[in-house]
Parts: sequence; structure tokens; C-alpha cells
Amino acid sequence: MINSTWEMVPCADVLYACDWQWWDRYHTQTATFRGERWTCNDRAAVEFGLSHVEPIHGSEYKFRENTVHAGSNSGYQAIQLAAMFGAQRIVLLGFDFQRTGGVTHWHGDHPAGFANGGDYKAWSQQMLLLAKDLNRRGVEVINCSRVSALECFKKEPLESILELNHAANGRNDKARLE
Repeated sequence: MINSTWEMVPCADVLYACDWQWWDRYHTQTATFRGERWTCNDRAAVEFGLSHVEPIHGSEYKFRENTVHAGSNSGYQAIQLAAMFGAQRIVLLGFDFQRTGGVTHWHGDHPAGFANGGDYKAWSQQMLLLAKDLNRRGVEVINCSRVSALECFKKEPLESILELNHAANGRNDKARLE
């Protein structure tokens, strides 16, 4: 889960937010979150007892273990974190990468004083570099966001992914019964 999305799925395994400001405002509420809490912000990691991954800044993307390329947004970083944890398939939800319905995030804008949105075109270019690297490493990324300007990942409706997982689990269950 990324940033405020954790409220929708409080049973997720990982919550990631890069900004100290976000953690400063929400660390108390996220104390009930049972999964791991991660950031690339040194100050937030120390102050709020979070797991930390080292950020790499600059415009050139290059995969390095135990780091995330900043890419100017938490979603970009969270995808890398999932791959670093060994995910071979990553399903994206809420990756609008545009203003949708007058707001900058699928869940609405963050409160006043927080960063809301950014240079979506530049973010999309960064994602393209990440997509190429993940593809080379055999990591499949599927964008199941209902509305998204992001075009570097295969798009599918979430329902089709859930049906595939259900069918695969059913086959596994059947195999165990035989």
C-alpha cells in the first residue's frame, strides 16, 4: 500500500510512503497497521521506527539491491520495493498519473501543505525506464487502475486478475485433493 491507501486495505503486508511530512501527520494512525512500514526518508525512519530503503536520486535509472530510485513519486518507489522483496507479478491500482475528476490522487488530494501531483509526463518517462528494467528481470507489472495515463505496463481489468488467481488457486486446491 502506498500512503493513504492503507486505510482501504489495513491488512496489507507493507505500507510505503517516502515523505517525512506524510509520516509526521499519519504515523499515529498507522500504528495499528500490522504489516511492515517502509520509507526512503532517513529522518522518518529514525523518528517513527520505520524500515528504511536507500533512495537514489538523479535522472538515470539503474537497479541496485537495497535501494530505490526516487523517480519523484512514492508509487515508483513502491514498485521497486515490491520487486526487491521478490515479487514476480505486481498489480497496480490507483496509478492515475493524471488529474482525474479534478483531484491529483485516486483517493483525492492530500491535505493543504502536502505535495499533490507533479510532473505526470516526467513521471511517466521514469516509469518507462523502470518498466524496461523490470521486464528484463522477469517481473510482470499489470496496471489495473480504472483510469490511468500510464501506458508502459500491460493494462487489464482487476476482475480478470482476480479470476485468474481464483482459477489458479482452485487448480492448486484440486491437485492437493487428488
